Amino acid sequence: MPAFDFSLTDVGHKASGDQSGVAYIGPLTDEGLIDMSPGTEGKHKVLIVGDNGQNSCNHCVVVTFNPRDQSLSHVALPSCPVPSDICYVTLTRVGGSAYLFGGYSSSHTSGTDALYRFDIASMTWTHVHKRGDWPSARHAHVAFTLSGRLYITGGDSSKRDTWYYTPETGVWVKVGDAPCKAYCSCSCVVDGRAYVFGGWSSSEMISFTVQDGWRTSDGLLLTLSGMLAYTIVTDSTDDEDGLFNLYTLVLDDYASLVETLAIDVIRDVAGEYTGQEWMGNCDDNPGTCGIITIGNAIEARLGTALLPFHIKVESFPAPAMDLPTTYEDKLSELSATRQQYDIAVQEQLTAETEYETQKRNAIIDTGATIAMAQGEAYASVSEATGMANATRIVADAHGIAAARYQNVLGEATAQSTNDNMLRAVYIDMLGAQTMADLIVDAGTGSVIADAR
Repeated sequence: MPAFDFSLTDVGHKASGDQSGVAYIGPLTDEGLIDMSPGTEGKHKVLIVGDNGQNSCNHCVVVTFNPRDQSLSHVALPSCPVPSDICYVTLTRVGGSAYLFGGYSSSHTSGTDALYRFDIASMTWTHVHKRGDWPSARHAHVAFTLSGRLYITGGDSSKRDTWYYTPETGVWVKVGDAPCKAYCSCSCVVDGRAYVFGGWSSSEMISFTVQDGWRTSDGLLLTLSGMLAYTIVTDSTDDEDGLFNLYTLVLDDYASLVETLAIDVIRDVAGEYTGQEWMGNCDDNPGTCGIITIGNAIEARLGTALLPFHIKVESFPAPAMDLPTTYEDKLSELSATRQQYDIAVQEQLTAETEYETQKRNAIIDTGATIAMAQGEAYASVSEATGMANATRIVADAHGIAAARYQNVLGEATAQSTNDNMLRAVYIDMLGAQTMADLIVDAGTGSVIADAR
């Protein structure tokens, strides 16, 4: 079992074994994690609301963590409209507000359906009045935030209905029932999926997404990078060592979702409680309580606890992380991280510059290739056109010559025919003359003489 150092510090609030509302109201990163960067000192705050066994008049307390000296300070907020003995409530951050819903009190022994909004910037409370559809009264339920909406489910040992509240419209919408009841259970959100587990409900872990709704999870594949916890179990004694078991999600390569971190204050319940139950509860323990990660030590009064730096929840398995123990270590870690970030940014800029250069060169090369190809194509077309024209001219010349030859040949033939006819006439004439001569010669000589 990994070592887990802790200290108990008075934060002005003791839950007396009942479930108080706890929500981080300090600065966040863009990823929704607690922002511990330089310049945020003194701004890391946790809001605690619920029955205060230490001072019943101060049931709404803000705890501030100072990372320089690892100290905690607290102040009670006046004018809180929430009943002073409220317990088994949920307090959930949604953007710049924290919403408290439901709970059990002496005036609401069957639970309440009241909704209160805490504005983080002004540190003031507002009672949200009912309108339209509204979830029924309940206590010991579960709440989480998804897509900027407040979700609640379960409660009252048997409820399974699920609702979401949209702050911009002030409207509640029912989105069906969970696969099993959720009573004194815990929840966390991992990569857009809310997980609900533990408490006096079921040994199953169920999960919810906006797109797909509820489902029973296959396997318990959640882990935190490091040694952080989501649930704390307390007994009902008033002693400071009432914090007796701390549950964490999977550590290192542990195969089980829940492991018990034994702390040296399990004294009077160690004999009857083995810590092996699924988010189990001993007989005099009313349930489980959510915790917040801040600072580098557990600061707790029974059901109220603050834990070390928030580490992003990842998929199983995740490597273990050694968390810094001093503010200087954290600054050194942040500086190293910033250097790595700057190097990564410079490498990205260099890669982008090289890409742009390669793109320009590729465009130039492509342009030259296209121009060359076009030139060659034009030359080929011109050459082909020239050859075609020359061929046509030659063909025309051949045609003209042939026509002229045929014409001359025809004329020659005609002339030859004419000559032949002249020759024939001449021959005929000669023949006729000869015949005339013969006739004359056969007749009288005077005629022959005249003919000649």
